[in-house]
Amino acid sequence: MTSSPNHFCVLLVSLVLLITLSNNAIAQNNLAINKKAVNAKNPTAAAPAKSAGTAAAANVVQAPISKAQSLTPGDRCTGDPKFLEKIGFSKRAMVDTTSSHRVGLLVTDITPQGQPGRSTQHESWTQAGFLGRVQRDRDGNIYVYPAPSVTLAQNPIDKANIVYRVDSATGVMAPFAELPKAAPATEQNPFGLLALALDCAQDALYAASVFGSTASKENGIIAKIDVQTRAVTIVRRGIDALSLLVAFDQRGKRLYIGAARDNVVVSYGINADGSLADDETVEIKLDEVSAAQDKRARVLRVDGRGRMYVRSIPFEYTLAARTTIPTTEMNFAKSGTDGKGKLTLVDQKSTDVPAAQGATTPSPAATPVNSNKTE
Repeated sequence: MTSSPNHFCVLLVSLVLLITLSNNAIAQNNLAINKKAVNAKNPTAAAPAKSAGTAAAANVVQAPISKAQSLTPGDRCTGDPKFLEKIGFSKRAMVDTTSSHRVGLLVTDITPQGQPGRSTQHESWTQAGFLGRVQRDRDGNIYVYPAPSVTLAQNPIDKANIVYRVDSATGVMAPFAELPKAAPATEQNPFGLLALALDCAQDALYAASVFGSTASKENGIIAKIDVQTRAVTIVRRGIDALSLLVAFDQRGKRLYIGAARDNVVVSYGINADGSLADDETVEIKLDEVSAAQDKRARVLRVDGRGRMYVRSIPFEYTLAARTTIPTTEMNFAKSGTDGKGKLTLVDQKSTDVPAAQGATTPSPAATPVNSNKTE
């Protein structure tokens, strides 16, 4: 590994993913064609959908919900990468995939005073080109996917459905699993994978790809990847998803999905085998939030108060560069004294995020986050 000076200070302090704290928050690509509701009833490949109604929901994984919280995250089991200690980095180190100018992944140590220290980039960390959001499993392995920036020069479309893993022990990045391509690549759509979500209970990753989707047809898929065996199982077809989140509420464990073609967040119950129940529920309608109309949910997260944090951006199937991105951040809480009601808007904030901060339309961004922060 090679080291470089800490001239990444401003970028890394504001836009990096904190390895030592759990969960991760992500990044922006720019994609949404004509509005279209998410198709909830498409068949799955390896696990056919169960019939709707009581039978479909009966097998959904249940978990107790704290009285103080209406939502509980299902992704808070991440471990520290073991290679950090081997190279003399502290547990304060940060993983950065934000730059639209530097290819690949960078790790920067943080001093006890909270300032960026030395940085390192293993030679294997550039093989996947520009990168999107990062996830970590309980062993500290890092998972990431290709995310093109401005052009496909560093991100060939034939590799757009590959999930890469940085091995916790060695620090070496290598292809981990590849999602099947539901349709041929098209010039209208330069994207493949757009989101990853960790499911601690299943020891699995959910991955969303829009590979092959066109203006007239939604060819996206959502798949479950077994972290131990690398087995890939399609759990939903015909759905373009921009963000994913595993969380618990009073109904049990659910997969929340930010739709790419409509400004809604929907959810499905997660069955004991990791398949999705036929119980699609529209959880949030962003068009009811004035500042979020014409935007799509790019980031979903449960904060330390049991609220749903949503960051929305304009989304189109394009790599056109932008100097700023109109962004709306929102917090939603379950209504009612028992926390069993619908998700209701608590607050919102709209800003134009400079592209220089890694929030460009095609380029992903990572920002410090833990279970009690909303960036």
